[in-house]
Amino acid sequence: MPTPLRFGLFCTAAVVFGALLSSCRADGTKMRFHLFAGESWGRADCLSLPVDTVAASGEYDLTLLLRTSAAGLSVCKTIYLNVREEGLQLSPPLNDTLAVSLDNEQMRKGRNGVAYHEIAIPVRRVRLKRGMCGNLLISHAMAADSLTGISELGYRLEPAAPFPADAGGL
Repeated sequence: MPTPLRFGLFCTAAVVFGALLSSCRADGTKMRFHLFAGESWGRADCLSLPVDTVAASGEYDLTLLLRTSAAGLSVCKTIYLNVREEGLQLSPPLNDTLAVSLDNEQMRKGRNGVAYHEIAIPVRRVRLKRGMCGNLLISHAMAADSLTGISELGYRLEPAAPFPADAGGL
């Protein structure tokens, strides 16, 4: 029989782990990640990231978040990603191929000295209805059958900031 302390530690760990993979901030921003943990990503593999219901109808800025290890992708200067939606009823439907440049200016060093890229890729502004949910489907469009070196891939969906009012024109 588990002790209350052990059970409490287990619950705390489960909540923290869940928050790392999927989070929703007070401002309505949603984030979700897939951790590759050394796996290779096959060309036929389609990553499906659930988009849970949004709290309020409105416009949201959709951004992909990519973290790579420099060692695993040292031969790639550009990664091509196919992004489409399923069930979100976007108009026009999301079905884009994005070219992501991996230049050395974006490279960072981790605490362990290992270099990595951490890139935010703006996709587009989308209009979502309250309670709507679906999936973002992401696959790579590289010539190689298998892509290694990606450690995390996810999205950020945040309420869109209103465009600034016209300050007198050009």
